Amino acid sequence: MHSIRHGLTVSIAAFVLAFGCKASVSAGTGEPAAPTASPVAATPPPPADTDGDGIPDDKDACKDKAGKANDDAAKNGCPEAPKMAIAPVSKVEIVGSEIKIKEKIMFDKGEATIEKDSDKLLDEIAEVIKKSGGDIDLIEVAGHADHDGEEKANLKLTDARAKAVVEALVKRGVDAKKLRGKGYGEYCPEDAAGTPEAKEKNRRVQFAILKVKGKKTDAKLGCDAAAKKGVKPDPVL
Repeated sequence: MHSIRHGLTVSIAAFVLAFGCKASVSAGTGEPAAPTASPVAATPPPPADTDGDGIPDDKDACKDKAGKANDDAAKNGCPEAPKMAIAPVSKVEIVGSEIKIKEKIMFDKGEATIEKDSDKLLDEIAEVIKKSGGDIDLIEVAGHADHDGEEKANLKLTDARAKAVVEALVKRGVDAKKLRGKGYGEYCPEDAAGTPEAKEKNRRVQFAILKVKGKKTDAKLGCDAAAKKGVKPDPVL
């Protein structure tokens, strides 16, 4: 019996060596030992992101409000500030019996040709007149010059410029019956100082509202100096 066991043990050992069997035999059972499991590393939890905007709390300047990434650490993860709508500044307004303009209508030097830079201003003047509906019945567009140049030439030029403005407004949809142009030359200066600044003031176009809803206004037209030169306002019918 001893020889049989000895032979069996030798045979098993030889079999293991011959075939390279990796299974180990459990002591006392003759069964292969269970393979040992490799240790699995624990997956770390994702970083906290309170507002769910994809920016971790430790880098989010606004943890409680979803926002966007920003190179500025103080704004990273913060919502964008709402853009304020800026109301356009009006260049034209009706004050009493006058349409006031906060810019000048510009002309080519010595000509009655309106410069392109004044197109937007003319657009706004036309809109103000049209939005008044049927309330405004008549407007005088008055042209004025400084004292440079010859009197008669200045008178002719201001009249041509006033009529050029009327034409420009009619092209923009203003009823031609509501407008008339009149040049007063150099006779009605706003500033008689004679300085370059005064001359700039005196070269101008003004808008007087003459009739509203069929009634004449108290608009002041022309000036005494012009009247003495024979340049009188046209009658308001």
